[in-house]
Order: sequence, then structure tokens, then C-alpha cells
Amino acid sequence: MSKTSGNAMTVIKCEPVLDINDVADLKAHLLEALQSSKSIEINAGEVDRIDAAALQLFFAFVREAKQADIQVNWVSCSTAFEQSASLLGMREQMGLS
Repeated sequence: MSKTSGNAMTVIKCEPVLDINDVADLKAHLLEALQSSKSIEINAGEVDRIDAAALQLFFAFVREAKQADIQVNWVSCSTAFEQSASLLGMREQMGLS
């Protein structure tokens, strides 16, 4: 997971594997992004595998960002990421197109 911040936006680039082992690190990055109060861009285009724990964290993150009036843009999502979100019924609520 990598994170970069510009003047107006925070960019989060996801690792190929996001599972229960990565959730603590992912949560720290997502919380830091929320605290910046900048628009957030998430690149999940290289995700090969994601489990329910990581998807639930993204789901909660998107919900918190909406409540804080922070825009979240998904610039790229892999097929694996989108299929997993769809399987759990989270695709629409997460703002995936």
C-alpha cells in the first residue's frame, strides 16, 4: 500500500493482495487519508486477491468519507476487486461503477 498527498488530493495505491494480514496497515493509511480532509483517489487496479475483511474496511472508509463530505474516486479497479465487492453486495455503496 502506498499513499501520496498533493495539495488537493490524497492518492492510495493498493497492493496486489489485500487480506486479513494487511488490514491493520490498510486501516492506518485510510485513517490518515480521512484526516487530511482532501479528496481521495484509490487505485485498486493491481489487486489480484482481496478478502472480506479488507472489503469491509473499504466499505466503512467510503461511508466515513461521505459523512465527512470527502470525495472518494476509484481511478482503477481490477476485475478481482470488482467481483469480490459485487459478491458481497458492496459495489454500489462503495461507489464502484
